[in-house]
Amino acid sequence: PDSILDNKLKNKAMNEYVEKHLKEIIRIHGRNINMLNQVEKVFSGAIALEFSLLVIGLIAELLGGLENTYLEVPFALMQVGMDCLTGQRIMDANLKFERAVYDSKWENYNISNMKIILTMLQSSQKSMKLSAGGIIMLSSSCFMQVIRSTYSAYTTLRSTMK
Repeated sequence: PDSILDNKLKNKAMNEYVEKHLKEIIRIHGRNINMLNQVEKVFSGAIALEFSLLVIGLIAELLGGLENTYLEVPFALMQVGMDCLTGQRIMDANLKFERAVYDSKWENYNISNMKIILTMLQSSQKSMKLSAGGIIMLSSSCFMQVIRSTYSAYTTLRSTMK
């Protein structure tokens, strides 16, 4: 009988501890989502403009000949790459959070904590993304797409100039 009582007390203490930390995680995650939304709202237009100008600049640099613009091309690619890397890291962090919530052994929690986990899972499945003006999501695939389309535009323009 004492071990059953001890077990119940341990479970209760563990569930209270888990509940306290889950609520803290929800608060921090909510703050991160709000901050991302604010960044998106404030900077998405500027990022779209930056992206457009950098792509146009890359095409112009390539048309000018790499021997004349060899310093500008890596710089422009690095700027585009940094934006895409930031967007990719946000997406990766969101996926990591979702997996961590799911792998948290939620099946051992009490009903109250299971409901909290369910809410967290639903929230984490809404992808957090950073976009360039809502037009394109910044990611590693976006970076590859920018490189492909820049080279494609360059080859098209180069062939028409000859």
